[in-house]
Amino acid sequence: MHKAKRSGRHMAALALLLSMVCSAFVLPAGQVRADDRPVLAPVNPDYLEWQNERVEARAAGESAVKVTSDGHALGLVPSRIDRSYLKDMASESSPAAKAANYPVTYDLRDHGKVTPVRDQGQCGSCWAFGAYASLESRLLPGKQTDLAENHLIDMHGFDSGPCGGGTYDMATAYLASWGGPIPENKYPYEYLLTSSSLPATSSSALMAAYHVQDVRIMFLTQNNLKAALTHYGAAVSISFYIDSSYYNESTHGYYCNSDKVPDHAVAIVGWDDNYSSKNFTKTPPGNGAYLVKNSWGTGWGDKGYFWMSYYDKSLEGTAYVFYSAVSTKNYNWIYQYDPLGSTDHMGYGSNTAWMANIFKGNPLGSTVKAVSFYAPVDNTSYTVYIYKDVTTTADSDGNAVVKPRSGTKVAAQRGTVTAGYHTVKLTTPAKVTAGKNFSIMLRLKTPGYNYPMAIEAPHSGFSSRAYAIPGQSYVSSDGHKWYDLTKDEKANVCLKAFGSK
Repeated sequence: MHKAKRSGRHMAALALLLSMVCSAFVLPAGQVRADDRPVLAPVNPDYLEWQNERVEARAAGESAVKVTSDGHALGLVPSRIDRSYLKDMASESSPAAKAANYPVTYDLRDHGKVTPVRDQGQCGSCWAFGAYASLESRLLPGKQTDLAENHLIDMHGFDSGPCGGGTYDMATAYLASWGGPIPENKYPYEYLLTSSSLPATSSSALMAAYHVQDVRIMFLTQNNLKAALTHYGAAVSISFYIDSSYYNESTHGYYCNSDKVPDHAVAIVGWDDNYSSKNFTKTPPGNGAYLVKNSWGTGWGDKGYFWMSYYDKSLEGTAYVFYSAVSTKNYNWIYQYDPLGSTDHMGYGSNTAWMANIFKGNPLGSTVKAVSFYAPVDNTSYTVYIYKDVTTTADSDGNAVVKPRSGTKVAAQRGTVTAGYHTVKLTTPAKVTAGKNFSIMLRLKTPGYNYPMAIEAPHSGFSSRAYAIPGQSYVSSDGHKWYDLTKDEKANVCLKAFGSK
């Protein structure tokens, strides 16, 4: 079983070194190039460690699928994005979190808000099951559903194979780009040992059953977790390090007292403040545990569930709630350049930045009704503008140069969002001209964080299929002087638009 420890100073130095090598954008934090080019945020040290281990495993001819000592497949890949800053913010700023008036015990199953326990089999797909445990939970009650993890792990578009592991960011990107979700009966799971003669599946004619519009990303504290479960009515997707030595089979209690890199994805569905500290193989500092839904079938744990101590040291600080899935009738056209979603963040050494995408109006989406983007922190303020019939020229190399503020302004809207991926419905829909360019401009202000802009960029072994061409995505420190992201590498900003006729 994987036993890597977080290694502090060494890994931080490695993160800085590799991120400088991998991207022409990178400068030490806070330093901005004179020509208005932004700089990348540091890469997650846990991701770099995982990447190095993957290279070593391949060289040794070992399987990419990690397996526990008792034979259960794992599959979590650390996010490329270093969200350790969320711990420093540790925001308990929402009214629900501040109230802290919660019952001693809570269980989403008592409210009909949890789908049956699944079994990932011998496939590194726990991240897909962890994400869908949250999304399926949100759809209940009233929309009994079983979503196809197999389609997610087959069609996510990243470099890892179906069972090669993944992240919640990958799940977010797949859902945000309308890749899914697909109903289970249209794309059955094929990686169980008991599976045989499965029906042939094809993704060519499959359409998403829902449009997933929002994903909450938060730092996991007891109050934030309780607020999320009760406010959204959805399971919370988390990750942690798992080893049988930390698990008490008789009580189904789990407590890891070491600082380990997470390697397994699951979902929290409840809590018990009085769950005894004596129920664990090692004694935590106090009582209390989260009720967790696993993806190893009902034959494991307490019919597929277990209790994780509030004090588990391997529990990843970042948690996800896939809480907004609506009818696909809301929009029938998506404008996007980032099907792989956010692979990096960048900024200008301050908490404010601008980004813009240039799209060509489509008859099916000539009325733009909403835009979507990633917010790295809570209380992110945004202002979005839409200009139609923007002008295009060519530079000395013949590449397209677009002025995002040219043309006619047809929409402007502002607001505030929490950390995560969000879709903002325009109060006044914007009519654009079919066949002509229009711009979506976004100004973000991210309190306490100096890398406001999410981008999709190619990275070997992870997102190498990401690509961009000149004239698509622009960034700016002031909203007037714009920089084309393809000048250094083929990157696009993560900024979508949704429309209909």
